[in-house]
Amino acid sequence: MVKIEGDYDVLVGVLTYNDHDLTSKVLESIRRHTTYDGDYRVVVLDDGSLEEFKLGLRHVCAKYEVHLLEHMENRGIPISWNHLALCEHYGRPRLVVLLNNDIIVRPQWLEVMTYFLDNNEGNCASASWGFWRPTGEQVPYVLDHAADKYLGIYDRLETTREMENDPELYTNARPGRIMCPAGCCFGFSRAAFEKIGSFDEKIKSFHEESDFGTRAAAEHGLPSWCLPWPRLFHVWGFTFSVNPELQPAVRMRESREYYKRKWLVPSSFEELLSRMENSGLADRCHRCNRRTVQRLKGSKTYCCDDCLPGWWKSIEQSAFAYTHQRYMSNIPHRPVKWLAPDKDGKLVEMEDTST
Repeated sequence: MVKIEGDYDVLVGVLTYNDHDLTSKVLESIRRHTTYDGDYRVVVLDDGSLEEFKLGLRHVCAKYEVHLLEHMENRGIPISWNHLALCEHYGRPRLVVLLNNDIIVRPQWLEVMTYFLDNNEGNCASASWGFWRPTGEQVPYVLDHAADKYLGIYDRLETTREMENDPELYTNARPGRIMCPAGCCFGFSRAAFEKIGSFDEKIKSFHEESDFGTRAAAEHGLPSWCLPWPRLFHVWGFTFSVNPELQPAVRMRESREYYKRKWLVPSSFEELLSRMENSGLADRCHRCNRRTVQRLKGSKTYCCDDCLPGWWKSIEQSAFAYTHQRYMSNIPHRPVKWLAPDKDGKLVEMEDTST
């Protein structure tokens, strides 16, 4: 590939492993749906695919005239993301967007992301898109906007909520603060990345974006955000489902334990209560106003299990129940700006000035 000299606006990095078919779909969606008028470059990073996939991927990248980097072995997601974010031999980007190979982008996706990152400097570690979850078989339909085929495509978290037939509907939702970006599709400024630091390479996969978001909140007071529009498409878990040698269950367990140790997450609700009792906290209960409170939820105090919200006990299932309250909830809310379509479908600037 010819070396690109000089600085440019946006690096769009696509990470893939043992695949060229879905990678061709994300590249096709980028070609069709990117109307961003700035200077952007697409770079695909192959994280150690087998030889039978490498040849096909080289043909795909040549077809779409994008740049290809290759690892000789599978090195994991954080190392790959760092290589994409720091690959200055292609020029120094102002903004970085990272996508899985199982993402399908939507019209005006890049304009919305770049606007948000540019207009919320100092209030944004990273931002990600929400997404719908098609199956691999549904990808050709969503790529071609075959709206009658959208039935059966579900929301990321609500598996009973089906996608509307017209996915371009107006939305009055605002961006939401989140503990960390969605690792399958997110962006950040190069300045924020250099401030927060590289992705933790002690992690192989899973919780790498969690660690990045937690570090941004805990050490720099920077929240992560989820954009309300447009939603992308994500074939959830594709790479791990077809590559069992990556041992996703083992990696998930090891990464979760590492994350919990690093950010001092209690291993159980009982451990949390013990910490609070040993700290000598004494205040009035936020709910019943009793004295001698020795348990904590963020900046509010509760005296007993009956007063303590039930979701707080979920730290045994999700470390975020602790880290979100510990590190994110104390970041003050600041005004935020974003782009979204109005009722006529025109992309307009939006602003929430509430604090």
